[in-house]
Amino acid sequence: MKKIAFIGTDNKLSGATLSMIALAKSLKDTKKYDPIIIIPGEGDIVKNIKENNLKYYCVNSYSWVVKRSNNIKEKIVTGIKFYIKSFLNILAIKKIEKILKEEKVDLIHINSIYSYVGAKAALKNNIKIIWHIREFLEEDQNAEFYHKEKALKLIEKSTAIITISKSVYEKYSKLIKNDNIYMIYNGIDVLKFYNKDKEIFKDDNIKLVLAGTIQEGKGQKELLYALNLLKKENINNFHLTLLGYSTPQNEKELNELIEKLELKENVKYIGFSKNVKQFFDEADISFTCSKSEAFGRITIEAMLSGCLVIGSDTAGTAELINNMNTGLLYKSGDSEDLKEKIKFAINNKDIVKDMAKKGREFSKENYSSEKNMSNIRIVYDKIFAQ
Repeated sequence: MKKIAFIGTDNKLSGATLSMIALAKSLKDTKKYDPIIIIPGEGDIVKNIKENNLKYYCVNSYSWVVKRSNNIKEKIVTGIKFYIKSFLNILAIKKIEKILKEEKVDLIHINSIYSYVGAKAALKNNIKIIWHIREFLEEDQNAEFYHKEKALKLIEKSTAIITISKSVYEKYSKLIKNDNIYMIYNGIDVLKFYNKDKEIFKDDNIKLVLAGTIQEGKGQKELLYALNLLKKENINNFHLTLLGYSTPQNEKELNELIEKLELKENVKYIGFSKNVKQFFDEADISFTCSKSEAFGRITIEAMLSGCLVIGSDTAGTAELINNMNTGLLYKSGDSEDLKEKIKFAINNKDIVKDMAKKGREFSKENYSSEKNMSNIRIVYDKIFAQ
């Protein structure tokens, strides 16, 4: 039995950590692999790890990814904080090394590109590395490596690299010199979200939902402008629920825009929810408005739930939605086009009901945790056969 150490790069219930836990649990169930999880401190994720009976360690560590800024003062502060955190990461690397030795780990699986401490610890102990790349950074999250060249050089030393969509593969295969880069779509817990009997548009009140961190790249404002345009055409029988983490400043700006666009009666922001499924089950239409979604776990979850999904025609979203077949795509950045797609759905309910059903079945067949694990196990087997 091979011992796998998953390195979680955050301790929240994010899409990345949920994917990591699902993979670790699936591997454990095969009896061929023995997974442990190392996370950067206690957090929301711990309860989920325990519920899946997975062994875990908490080792405080810090990211090498920083927020992009053109402000000189902000850059100086970021630099000072980065070097302090880098010193603290030296201690984290030593702690992880100790765990790897005690657990007799055969392979490190780093869950995203946000952290490097697991790779440093693995290289010092001649342990094989899989690096899972789940992010665009600059395009989607307004973030970047503090030392990009050094970061890419370290990632290049991986035994294998897994990217979660064709778009992510295309970006990093050009930046990283490594012959073992694979594209494997994320896996979703199909049974948790699959809603076979759901019917959308049961009444005249149209229920909309958008789930995702409240930030510029996720497109909440783009959707609000589209809904404002709908109201100007006297289409007012809709209600949008916005879900997701937010900073106080972003929440303030969001609420101010809702008021400015006269959408207070139509839109409600409720913050982060641990049970996004209940909102998908109730919604007619779910939106993915990100400018550069690396994959789109939320997209698949909504499709499995039976929602019609309307998404931007970019990156991972355009890979997951077959326009006019399993959902609708609109021109990214164009609120007018987004409005037109919503109108199309409202005026062609029988057509989009069929799209939603096709999306539900397509997602079930192609994005299951079992299929994801099977493809990743192929990579594991290749590594261990070397």
